This record gives sequence, structure tokens and C-alpha cells, in this order.
Amino acid sequence: MDGDETGVIMRNTFVKLACLIGLVALPGLAAAQPMPDMSLRTLEHGTAYPVLGIAASPSGDTVATIWNDQLLFWNTADGASLATWYPMQGVQIRAVAWSPDGSQIAVGFPNGWVLLLDAFSGIQNKMLDGLETTVTSLAFSNDGGMIAGGDQMGNIYVWNALTGGGMTWRTMGAEVRSLAFSPDGVHLVAAGALAQIQVYLAASEATVRELGTAYAEQYTAVAFSPDGTQLVAGTMYGEIIKWDFATGTELFTVTFAHNGEPVRCLAIGPGDAGGLMIASGGDDYNLRLWDLATGAPGSDPGVLTGHTNSITGIALLGNWGGATSSADGTAKIWGEGGGQPGPTEVSGEIMSQTWTRDHSPYRIVGPVIIPPSETLNIDAGVEVQFTTNVPFIVAGGLNVNGAEMDSVVFHGFDSNWGGIRFQPAFVLPKPSATLSAPAAYLNGVIIEGASAYSEDNNTDNSGGGIYVGYGREVNVNNSVIRNNSAGYAGGGIYVQEGSLWLYQSKVTGNTAGAMGGGIAVAGGSAHLSESGVSGNNAADHGGGIALSGEASLQLWQTGIRNNGAGTEGGGISVYDGSSANLEQAYVTGNYTNGTGGGIVGAYSSVSAWRTVIAKNSGRGGGGAIAGQNLNVNLNFVTVADNLTASTGAAFLVDYSEISVNNSIVWGNDSEAPLNFGQNSYVSMRYSDIQEPSWASPADGVISTDPMFADAFNMVYSLTPGSPAINAADPELTDEDGTRADMGAFFFWQEGMQKRLVLPHVNAEPGSEVLFDIRATHPGLVSADLFFTFDSSVFSPAENFVRWNVFDGTPAAQPEVFWTISGDTVKISLATNTEYPAYLNDSPLMTLAFNVNPEADYGWYGLNWLQSVWKPETQEWVYTNLNEEMVYMEWGGIELQQSILWGDVTMDATVSGADASAILRHVVGLPNPTFDREVADVTGNGWVSSFDAALVLRKVLYPWFQFPVEGHQLVGKPAAGSFASLSWERDGSGWVLRSNTAGIEAGELTLTLPGDTPVTITGDNALAYRQDGTSVQIALVNAAASGILFRVDGVSSAPTISTASFNEGSMTLAPMLPTAFALEQNAPNPFNPSTTIRFALPEASQVSLVVYDLNGRAIRTLATGAFQPGNHSVVWDGMDANGREVASGTYVYRLTTEKGSFVKRMTLAR
Repeated sequence: MDGDETGVIMRNTFVKLACLIGLVALPGLAAAQPMPDMSLRTLEHGTAYPVLGIAASPSGDTVATIWNDQLLFWNTADGASLATWYPMQGVQIRAVAWSPDGSQIAVGFPNGWVLLLDAFSGIQNKMLDGLETTVTSLAFSNDGGMIAGGDQMGNIYVWNALTGGGMTWRTMGAEVRSLAFSPDGVHLVAAGALAQIQVYLAASEATVRELGTAYAEQYTAVAFSPDGTQLVAGTMYGEIIKWDFATGTELFTVTFAHNGEPVRCLAIGPGDAGGLMIASGGDDYNLRLWDLATGAPGSDPGVLTGHTNSITGIALLGNWGGATSSADGTAKIWGEGGGQPGPTEVSGEIMSQTWTRDHSPYRIVGPVIIPPSETLNIDAGVEVQFTTNVPFIVAGGLNVNGAEMDSVVFHGFDSNWGGIRFQPAFVLPKPSATLSAPAAYLNGVIIEGASAYSEDNNTDNSGGGIYVGYGREVNVNNSVIRNNSAGYAGGGIYVQEGSLWLYQSKVTGNTAGAMGGGIAVAGGSAHLSESGVSGNNAADHGGGIALSGEASLQLWQTGIRNNGAGTEGGGISVYDGSSANLEQAYVTGNYTNGTGGGIVGAYSSVSAWRTVIAKNSGRGGGGAIAGQNLNVNLNFVTVADNLTASTGAAFLVDYSEISVNNSIVWGNDSEAPLNFGQNSYVSMRYSDIQEPSWASPADGVISTDPMFADAFNMVYSLTPGSPAINAADPELTDEDGTRADMGAFFFWQEGMQKRLVLPHVNAEPGSEVLFDIRATHPGLVSADLFFTFDSSVFSPAENFVRWNVFDGTPAAQPEVFWTISGDTVKISLATNTEYPAYLNDSPLMTLAFNVNPEADYGWYGLNWLQSVWKPETQEWVYTNLNEEMVYMEWGGIELQQSILWGDVTMDATVSGADASAILRHVVGLPNPTFDREVADVTGNGWVSSFDAALVLRKVLYPWFQFPVEGHQLVGKPAAGSFASLSWERDGSGWVLRSNTAGIEAGELTLTLPGDTPVTITGDNALAYRQDGTSVQIALVNAAASGILFRVDGVSSAPTISTASFNEGSMTLAPMLPTAFALEQNAPNPFNPSTTIRFALPEASQVSLVVYDLNGRAIRTLATGAFQPGNHSVVWDGMDANGREVASGTYVYRLTTEKGSFVKRMTLAR
């Protein structure tokens, strides 16, 4: 039977991966014989090394295999090699696992390290410390929140997969061979070189039970059924055993499952007729299938042959097959009917159907149409490719069901394409057609690289990414419309008498030949909520958004940022009876060569509430707003720092009606910032206007610096003492109950002891930036945080919320939920109310953003939102701590040139010379060049030998990130740990030996017995400076011998005066003596008691006896076995019978296994 006719049959979409890796000792297996290759395809690696493990992406379209120090990636559809990574070049990888959401890959190494890699770039996200020896197994929990690792010594560590922090540790006392989380994440099961399966609570160190059989086994692999009710294990003796997990009852045992050879790995997934199957791989070279319900061999063929050595790992692939790794130097793909289909070619009419991940990519090879009354559904993870320049025409229904991290992508494939065009039903008649079509829903979609160009008409020349035609309603959620273009209007989206609803989405990088670089609306409506329109361009007007033909626009918590237009309206253009309503919006950083950098309009209306219009530029005039026959109504708006080379930096209008209430117009840079031209009606009330001529006490208008928090960085909140506080309409109040304040942001006047602070931090383009949100609160248990950022420059990094203040308090049971909608970040934190946090300008949480490599240097603001609309509950939610509004301080990120941390010699590289220079600096030796700022790679404010240790780590492992760059060092000895050291005689010198694991670096001060110059050498990197009898030493501990250094030139062991290791986290434990010794008693003479001290460099039987001068034993003070160390006993001047002895001289003798020591003492009563 050949590879096209057989394979693992899996029909359901839900698959539980249970054995991502398996490790073997590669025994000689004379009984195993090569069989015909029944696999679909073979992934050749080479015979130089075994393939030690395999892991699959959640979609099953990619597998990663371990081959020596390489992690290789393969396309499962055609077996093509996709990429090769070297996570730790030169160090063999021993374990691999792929996270359930597909975002991370974990790899383990012989030194006990586990690296979490970004699955898309290979960049190290985290280094997980805690294991001590070779990592033998890795497993993610089903929700991706935890990762477990085991090693050859039996250690099992569970980490938080989001933060990298250690959660629990336990040891099973023997080699760990397989780990599996229960599907609900409550339990962790471990199999290894023991006669029982160990069942633990995943989030604690508690052991729940042990599972085993009536006879002793050694277990090699474990797997859960998808519902968690059954547990299956494989053994060294070739059995497969199933238990009822809840009761521990053994349900069946398959004996001789792999001809008596060890079962190396297991996986459970869907099988025939809706049932479940077990897939097992073993040392008989075969992949075998079993019915999970009965343990019976699987239906034809049941045994899949093709490998020529032990199978080391199994990974299931979506709902269609599996993959195995083997000690024969190959991996193989197995599947039904040829495995996962390749590209699915599509053209012509698309009738009602569902496109699934398993048949992706869908390749458009000709014109396509979804006719009226037909609906296409597209599942998450589907890729739609266009090999010909045609549009995707939708006259019926389209429902796209992508997700934030599992998008549906529409893009060209060796071709341009014409975008998605939602046509009215009557454009494409059909007998069943009606004049209406269903609403379309695009969720989690990326539409990129499309274009609309036509010489026939402007309609076909518009809507590069999406066209919304007459009567059509299109809902776009959690999506990105980017880098599309149109010859006329709407480079990203064009709405022509239709309706667009855009929620938590981005429209960026699009262009139009005339108007609406991002979005153009002609005679229809557009509703944008919590979204971003940024970096778009139009040759004429409306760089971000263009309205015409009585169109309407509603913006809610949406940013129109950094768009450009050639003629007018860099941000928004509003023409021909159209209307734009902006609420809690930002119109910032837009530009045009003509008029209206922010907004331009004619014969239309613009209204804004709680909105910022700032730092826009109109070269020809009207930096913020320009137009004629325009109706403008601003209420609680801040118009600030707009500019022009002409006139009217804030307003340049004619024949218009302008109403400004409760607002601030300040810092706009031009001659005549407020130019209302001819025949305009202007009303200003209760506002702060920068031109003194507008000041009017009767109307509540002032002209005084509003005292913004940081106008340079676009932080337009008010500061204490601002004249705009309590100065708006006296009939209105803010949420703090006081009279309303002017401008977009009110100043919270109650509870000033409670506050939230966004940071001011530096970063570089292309980097990951981490920052803390700080808080002050006397008993925090919950928080809801809402703020905006520039989504064209920053995007959330993997593990976005890296840490929160409750992470160190498991009993608080913290829950963190976050979403990013366009330019808006929403974070909710809730805990057990019995464990409040007491914060005094302390970190509340740490967030991580990726910075666009193409971003310009400069300042990018982080701005609090006082409230957001929650559509699912139809209510307003305020930024709060413990459901109380608090004072908020804005922040931002400054992008600047990068710092090469660790390059203290300033030669543009990080090398061993930099570590050496740091050590010289620590002991006070001169350095020709030394940059102290970049030497502090721990970021704690001082330079130590630990910084040198991390520099050397960077030299060995270039992907390593310093703590100052955001890496968290975990698994190091905690503060208060002790380092045990001992001196040993070595020829003519003395060596100092470390008896404690975990010392990476240290600083010591030695006191010598004399001031003769000494020489200090060793296998470690070190520097020292002698000053008389004192020697300062700084070292990095890299020697495997345990010897820190050697001292030559002294007759006796130096005294260690001070010692600190790992920047103070470890201090010196009392040192062992270097020789047997008996000290002189003290005090001497004495009355009535004295102390006798003696030293033992090793364990020994000891007796300490007091004699008179005639040799009679007076009292035995100590006898028995003593441990090495310094000891002391007290003699109270009594004999063995409790009677006082007379004054005089006495002898005391210490007898050890290595000799006796005698001294005299005097009692003077």
C-alpha cells in the first residue's frame, strides 16, 4: 500500500495534542525490521543526528522539528522547508512545544534552560529558569497560560507563559519523560522512571494521587482525552493503559502494543465514525492506532510503517492527519487521502458554503461572485490569495470569522487584486434576486495590497480595499485595512450610499488619487468606534477621511492621526451638505500643502465633544479648521498647537457659523490664529481663547495660559492651578461633582491621594518597549484602565500585560483582561478583595509594545481616556481604581537612537573585553575608555561584577536581552540566600572553592596575613587590586571546577572580610575552617566561667576534657560526632559532680580523629 492510500484518519476539528516531544536513548533494536513506507511524505533531515522531537502549529499547516541545535520548520501540505532557527547555536535542543494560540514556541536544552520564542520571528520572548539538568519534556496548558517543563533529575517546574515567572516547583525523584495538563488546566500529570503516574495540582505543589498498575512499570508517555475524563499512558514494556481520571480506576491495558518495545509517545484525537483514537509511536519503528473506547487496534490499516528507527514524537495536524519524528533522521506526514489539501482554487460563482482552515489557502484564479441570496462564511486562519487582478464581488452575504491572533487574510499572490466589492443585489440579476442584500460581517480580517483603478467611471476607480455600494451594510471589527490604493476615492474603503460600521479596527497606509486616502463616504454613512485612521494620503483632499454628497460621519473614541492631503483637509474633509460628529476623538498630526490641516469643509457641518484637535499643519492656512459656509460646534474641545505658514492656525473660515463652548483654543502658531474672515457668525462662551480680544467676563471667556500638563508631547490634561479648572458653564458639573472645567479633559479635584500615572519612557524603532503604569491607592482590589496610543507606531507585543502587582500573591487570584481597539487600550484587573495592594506611586502593571521599525524619532503620547462606551452592556465605563475615578497623569514614549548596552569600551560591539573592563572598574583599576551608563545592564543604578556576567552571557548567546532592555531574570537565588565557601591548600597556594550552586558573579575583600604582594589567578574572569594587606576582587563564575580563584604568595589562608554575590542576592555563609584548631579560652584568667572554641575542617568524633595539673580528669565538656565548622563550649568552673573547683591552673585537651590539641587556663576565684 503506497503513501497516497493510507494515513491517520481524523475528521473532527478539535484535537488535543498530548505528546509534542519524546526522547530516546536509541538502544539497539534487533527485533525491529524496516517495513514499506506508508507515509504521505518524508521530511529528510540527514542521518548525522536523530530527530528528537516534533511540534505542530494549532492549524496543522506547519511543524517544527528538533535536529541537533536546529529547529526546522516544514510546510505539511507539500513538505517544503520553511525556515531554520538556531535558538542557542552549538547547544543541542532536547524538547519542543508549540503554544495553543500559535504565538510561542518553547524549546529546552541540556543545561536546564527553557526559551520561549516568538513563533513568527524567532525572537526570544522569555528565558525560563528553574530546571537543573537536561530538559526532557515540555507542555502548554490548553489556555496557553501555563507551561510545564521536566528534567532528567525529576524536577518539574510550572511557569506563567505570559510573564515567564515561576509558579510551582516539585520533584518526582526520577527522570521526567512526559507531561500533560488536564484540559481544564487544574491538574498536571507526569510520567517517568517510576512505577506510578504522578498527578499534581498544576498551580500548587500538592500531589493529588498516584496512578499505577498491579505490577511495577516505568512510564514513558501520557495523554488526556479531550474532555479530560480519561488518561492514557505508555510504558517501557510496550503496554498502553487507560484510567478513569476522576476515580483512578484502570479501564484497560493493551499488552505487547509495540511488539514488547517501549512506547515512546502518545496522542489522542478524533478518529473514525465520530469516535476518538490513540496514536502511539514506539521503538518498533511503527505508528499504531487504537480505539480509545475499547483499546482495540484501529481500522485499516491500524499499523503505519515507514520509519527505520524509533519514533520519538507525535504531533496531530488539524483534523486531517499527524506527523512523527524519528531517530532515523526523518520526520513523516501521515493523513487521509493525501493529507491536507494544497491551495484550493476558486473562480466563478461562489454558492453558500464555508471556507475552512484545513482547505486554506483559497486561491482566486479568475473572476469571482457571491450571487444574491447566497452567503459565504470564512473561518479563522483562512488565507485568500489572488493570482489574477480581479475583485472579490459580493452581491450576497459574507461573514468572516477571524480572531485577533488568528486573522483571515486577503492579499495578492504574485498579482495585484481588486479588493472586496459589496455590490447592491440588483447589479447582478438572478431569478431569485431582490433589491436588498444581507449585512456583511468582517471580523478579524486583514485586507492588504488591493487596488481600484478604472478609466471607465469613478465608482470602479474607488474603494481599493473595500467598496460598499448602494444599500449595503458592512460591519468591520478587530480588523486591519492597510496599504491599499484607489485611482479616485477611498484608498482603504469607499462607501457609496451604503453604511459602514468600523469597530476596534485600523485603516492605515492607504492612498487615493483624489480624496479619502483612508476612507471616502459619498452619500452614505460611516460609524467609527475605538478605531484608528492613520498614515493615509490623498492627492487632493481628505487624507484620512473624505465626506461628500450629504454623507454622515460619526467618530467615537477614534484617532485621525498623521494623515496627509495635497490640496486641503489633511485629516478630514467635509463637503456637499455632509456632517461629521466627533466624540472623544483625536485629530492630531495631520497635514496638507493647502488649507485645513486637521479639518476642512464647505456647505457642511462639524461638531465635536471632548475632542482634541492638535498639532495639525495647513501650509496655506487653517492649521486646525478651515472652510466656508461651514457650521462648526465645539463643546469641551481642546484646539492647541496647530500651525500654518499663512494665517488662521486655529480657524480660517468665511461665511461660516462658529460656536465654541467650554473649550480651550491655545498655542496655535500663526499670525491671526483665529481668522473668521467675511460674514461669519462667531459665538464663544466659557472658553479659554489665546487672543485677548476675545476675553469677555460676561460670556465667561478668558485668555490665560491653561497650564497643560505637557503640551510639547500632546498631553493636554490640566494641572493644579489652571485657570480653566471650574471655569466652564456654571450650570454644568464634571464627574467629580465640581463645576465643569474647560477643554477636552477635566481635572479631577477629589481624592488627590488616589492617582494613575502613564510613564515617560525611551525606546528605539524596531524594539520592544516595556513600561509601568504607576498608581497610588491605599487598598487596591480592582482597576479599569483606558488610554490611547499611536497604533501606526506601536503594536501590542506578545504577552502584552507582562506583570501586575498581584502576581506575587497567588491567593489574591488576580484576573487580567485586555483588548486593543484601534488606538484604544482597555485593561481590567480584578482580585480577591481579601488581599488588597497598597500602592504609593508604585508599579501597578507592566505593558509591552513593539515599535514599528520605520517609525520616526520623536515623542508619541499616551493619553488617558476618562470613559469609554461598553456596547455589550450599553453603559459608560470610567477609568477607575476600585470603581472610583481618580486623578490621572498622561505620559508618552520618546523614540531615539538605540543604546548598545554592555559596550563599555565603545567599540560598537559587546565582547569579553567589555566584561573585563567592568570587572576592572569594580575593583578600582583604571580603564582607558569606560561608559558607565551602558555598563549597568541590570538597570539598578550601579555597576557590579553581575553586570559583567550578563555581558558574557550576551557574548555567548547574542539573543539574550539584558534586564535594562526588559528581560526578567527568574530562578536566581532570592535575597537572603547564602553562599558556602571554603579554603583549600593547593601546593604552595590556597584555592577558594564554592560549595553552592547559583553564584554567577561576586565581589570579595580579602585580608592577608601580611602585605607581601600576592598573585590571584583562576579559570574564571576576574580582576583584583591589592592595597597593603587588603585585596579587592571582582569575578564572573564560569568555571565548572567550583574553584573561584587561587591565591599565591601567602603562608596561611586569607580572611574573607566582605563578600557579595549576584548583586547582593547572596551573602557569605560562615566559612569552614581550613584546619583542626583549639583556641585559647576567653576570658583567661576567668571567674566564674569561660568559653572554649575549637575548629573542625571536616566531620569528626570529638572529646573535650578539662584536667588538673596532676592529670586527673575534672570534667568532660564535649564528646561525640561533630560536623565541620566552628564550635564552642562553656566551662562553668564545676567538676563532673557539680562542685566548684579551686582556683588554679587547669589543662583542657581536644581529641579528634586527626590528633589532639592541649592548652592551659587559669581560674581565679
